[in-house]
Amino acid sequence: MAQTFAKTRCALLPSCSKIKWDEAISEIVANAEDMVTSTRPAPIIAAEIAAELCRARPDAEALGFWLADAILAQKFRWPIPVPLLASQVLDPVLKSGERRRRIRPGDDEWGRAVMLAYAKAAADACDLGVELAHRRDRLLEVAPKLRSKGSGDIVRLLLNQDAVPGSWSNSKDFGARSETAF
Repeated sequence: MAQTFAKTRCALLPSCSKIKWDEAISEIVANAEDMVTSTRPAPIIAAEIAAELCRARPDAEALGFWLADAILAQKFRWPIPVPLLASQVLDPVLKSGERRRRIRPGDDEWGRAVMLAYAKAAADACDLGVELAHRRDRLLEVAPKLRSKGSGDIVRLLLNQDAVPGSWSNSKDFGARSETAF
């Protein structure tokens, strides 16, 4: 378990590069390791850890959201954390009151807002999955009609890779590079 959080720490620091890792954060991560083994619901633990981190280090709110997502992933035994709460930071689901101010970790409505944010993020992920499946189907539909040299390789690359630089499709030496890409 400690190894997972150590990996998480290393993965989080580049995205929060201005945040200096200190004793307060180390203590909260250690507390998170203990909380992950509890039988309490994962979103509640995630909300509490994010709030605890933000109380200790108000400048590390983004790290708190990422840590909450890492806890959720650990509790659900996902191989890697998915930025669910972190993706909802600017969403209206985390706003309340007449002036629609953003709910901060530790506020009275924080726990409820985290539950709603996770639900909305999961729904958004499902919608994205449907959209990606539709785009994949459309690409497979038009692939036989493509007549440019190397189009089959490009289609295969687009379907098998998470991200493909646009410059690859315009390159004359695409075939040479595609061999190493697959």
